Amino acid sequence: MPEMKTALAKLREMYASGLIDKEFAVRKDPKELIAAGKVGIDFSPWWEPYASLSDSVKNDPKAEWIPLLAPLDAQGKFNMYDQDPVTQFLVVRKGYEHPEAVAKVLNVGTEGIRKLDPGSKDIYKGLNISWVQWPFRLALNEEDTAYKTHLELEKAWEAKDPSKLNDEQKMWYESVKKNDENPKKDMAAWADSMARLYGLHVLGSDNINIVRNAFFGKTKTMELKWSTLQKLEQETFLKIILGEEPVDKFDSFVTEWKKVGGDQITDEVKKEANRK
Repeated sequence: MPEMKTALAKLREMYASGLIDKEFAVRKDPKELIAAGKVGIDFSPWWEPYASLSDSVKNDPKAEWIPLLAPLDAQGKFNMYDQDPVTQFLVVRKGYEHPEAVAKVLNVGTEGIRKLDPGSKDIYKGLNISWVQWPFRLALNEEDTAYKTHLELEKAWEAKDPSKLNDEQKMWYESVKKNDENPKKDMAAWADSMARLYGLHVLGSDNINIVRNAFFGKTKTMELKWSTLQKLEQETFLKIILGEEPVDKFDSFVTEWKKVGGDQITDEVKKEANRK
């Protein structure tokens, strides 16, 4: 799309002016710059406080991070595409005697992870086993589950009344309270507070525009040529941003991409999408 060329030109400009890390192309762990206090903007999801942002604050208690929607378009919208809603499947063989057992184990796991049921929550108590080691590690949630739990936490925090929260939410409430009373003294509490109370808050903005994908699968030509096309894209875009190729290189890239298999893949995706 023409918009991609515009974006590449802007990234090239930002790189040349020093706004983008000069070593980003070869840096193995870009998050190390955040921990070292050398980054002012980090494009990450709401749960980033649990990762490198915590290291940043731990290393420099004066570090302040605030969640914002960025970048916004000319209409003030934050545009994003949705991800594949299904990444894992649980299956049983044909003729399996107790297929309902899978659903039962999933229910216990979900109730335990979310601390919704005391019996499930304490099933591994004292055994030093994390929920990630349960038989089926499969999270079943609605798309806006995290934001909904945030709203309940936010309401309870404003009222200073956690009585209507479940055990998991009460845990977050206590973290928010602990961090509010002694800011940045407990990094786990800080992370909970920043992610669950503040980071998730921006997801309720009317300025978020989710572009829904029509197809998440893989076509026959994608299986054969997608890795080649991705390599071509990554190498071309990188050279444009670094200034090793002119911005107009994008035009010849598009021509080559289409020729190598892009047009065929596009046609296949359209046919698959139209079947639904």
